[in-house]
Amino acid sequence: MYNPDNGVINYILGFLRIEGPIWLGEPDPALPAVMIVDIWQWTPFVFLLMLSGIASLPKDVFEAARVDGASSRQIFRYITLPLLMPFMLVALLIRFIDSFKIFDTIFVMTRGGPANATETLSIYTYKVGLNFFRMGYAATLSYIILIIITLASQQFLKLEKR
Repeated sequence: MYNPDNGVINYILGFLRIEGPIWLGEPDPALPAVMIVDIWQWTPFVFLLMLSGIASLPKDVFEAARVDGASSRQIFRYITLPLLMPFMLVALLIRFIDSFKIFDTIFVMTRGGPANATETLSIYTYKVGLNFFRMGYAATLSYIILIIITLASQQFLKLEKR
């Protein structure tokens, strides 16, 4: 899709008389291109989490709200969203953790380039440890990733308890 000569995105842009960039070869469009791939990959998982949350909502609360005269908008805002909040927080937590440890997509698409535009902490840790053989520094970076994810996860859990 991102091939500058034969990719479907530049093909469609050509019909619109817009010259498409070299998606994975220029620093500016590289990060959004990788982000789009990651979103495309994980959106079905998030939708399944939300679907399971919607399926588990109690029906009697909605019936009581309708009997009390609540509009559809009020039901969504004051009943559905608060009941779905734990599911949304779990999905957000999983995506947050995955964004810190993303490696495979970026490594296959750009290897952290061009000009380190798509380099994440996990790609940097890989380069330091396995390309430059600074294993102690790479291990320290891994612990930093662990500490960041642990602290952020604790904050998400505090939000969920509310």
